[in-house]
Amino acid sequence: MRTMGTTNFKNDNKELYNSFVRSKIPVKSVNEIYSVFSDYYDLSMNHIDYDGWASYLAIISDMHDFTPNSILDLACGTGSMIIALDKQGHKQIDGCDLSHFMLKKARQKINISVNNPHDINLFSCDMRKLNCVDKYDLIISLNDSFNYMNSLNDLKLALESCYKQLNDGGTLFFDLSSESNIFKNFNETICEKFLRGAYTWANCYDPTTRILYSNLDFLDYASGNVYRESHKQRIHTLDEVEKILFEIGFKETDMYGGFSLAEPIYSNEVFHIWTRKIM
Repeated sequence: MRTMGTTNFKNDNKELYNSFVRSKIPVKSVNEIYSVFSDYYDLSMNHIDYDGWASYLAIISDMHDFTPNSILDLACGTGSMIIALDKQGHKQIDGCDLSHFMLKKARQKINISVNNPHDINLFSCDMRKLNCVDKYDLIISLNDSFNYMNSLNDLKLALESCYKQLNDGGTLFFDLSSESNIFKNFNETICEKFLRGAYTWANCYDPTTRILYSNLDFLDYASGNVYRESHKQRIHTLDEVEKILFEIGFKETDMYGGFSLAEPIYSNEVFHIWTRKIM
């Protein structure tokens, strides 16, 4: 095995990176999204204030005179929101995600970041087919997870699934990425470098179908390989969502724009929806 000094190693990385951004390295496609991205996710999302998000949720909960005893973080990713909710003193929090890779990261973080990590149940599940042992007072789903429902039928299946897993009087709180967000932040290729590798994030949005196609290419310095994850998200309108929620049986639906308590407007990059199950 050849060894190298730090300087040569950095130079080799620089050459690899230059070849990567010029698309000179063959790309190996991976079938499961977030299988590679899980290693980069927290670095890529380090701008997100999860504690602030938890405080925002607490404010809206107080506005509705609502105190949940049990919470499910749906599409929990690497567990950052679970940790933020634990800091607030919530005792019964579970998390589920479709990706085993993200759940592995979540477990590692939770084990070192919360007081009673073994009280937090993590499991893999498709949000369209939730089959939890318990029902919950509150289900949250953040960071555009519902945008991964690529059709209105899939969106309805996911919302119906949440409805069934809520206790009577329970609440679903989720967000949606807006079309304005796509035009502002996903109109050019993103490129980031890290110690272990780099990635590019290229996007193409079809305003007719409201589908965002994204190719995330990851360069691994150690192997010199490039792996591609292809993501697909749909921009759902608030009218579509409100209609589906009504059809399912949710009541008292409130919508907010841009991490505020104001009604959503087109320029908001994210919308938040609060809706309750009342039999």
